[in-house]
This record gives sequence, structure tokens and C-alpha cells, in this order.
Amino acid sequence: MFILASSGWFDNQQEATGGLKIGYSKSRSESLLAMADMDGDGLPDKVFRGGGGFYYRPNQSGPHGSPTFGDAVQLPSLPAISREQVTSTTIGGELYFFVAAMFDSIRATTNPIPIFLTSMAMGSRTS
Repeated sequence: MFILASSGWFDNQQEATGGLKIGYSKSRSESLLAMADMDGDGLPDKVFRGGGGFYYRPNQSGPHGSPTFGDAVQLPSLPAISREQVTSTTIGGELYFFVAAMFDSIRATTNPIPIFLTSMAMGSRTS
């Protein structure tokens, strides 16, 4: 939205003009892939969304091995990997009285929606 006020509209001598702008946006995103220890072995497993649900592939590479992951294991109670919502507002003004003067203020807020993958772990192993 932009509002403009001006003097000198009809004589082509705009000695003074001013305006106000206001903006707003909102977006939401959801992650589809993460690395998290889901089986308690201390290694990051691949957690992903696919086939109508969430799954993890256990990390089988060990501390010095090449990256190897096992077969997919379903996580039936996981609602999401991570979600985020961002809201942004902008307000600003412009004045022209022989010299231009502008002011613009932008505020963005990011709200992560907490999802705790560790609560979905299948259990912990002891060695």
C-alpha cells in the first residue's frame, strides 16, 4: 500500500510531496530431511519424509567408516521434522521538500515450531 500527498498537483510545480508505505508478508516452511540419532548409537541417522510418512535410515558407518545407511524404518508418531513460520512487516515514509528524506522500518519475526526428534528415538543402546 502506498499513500501520496502532494502540493502543486495542477501547476506542475510539486514543491512538496509525501508518502507512506506499508507492507506485510507471512510464510511457512517444513523441512523434509534431517540428520539425528534416532536409535541411540551416537551416530546421526537420516530422517526423511517419503511414502506418506516419516522414516529414518540407521547410520551403519561407524566412527571411521565410509557413509553407509541401513534400510528405512518408519516413524509412525513423528508429526514433522521441523516447521518454521516467518512474518514480516514494513512501514516507511517519504517526504520531498526540495530535498528528499526517506525512512523505512522493517521487522521480521521467525517462529520455529518445536519438533523434538530425540523423543522419537527407538531406544538407546548400551555397550
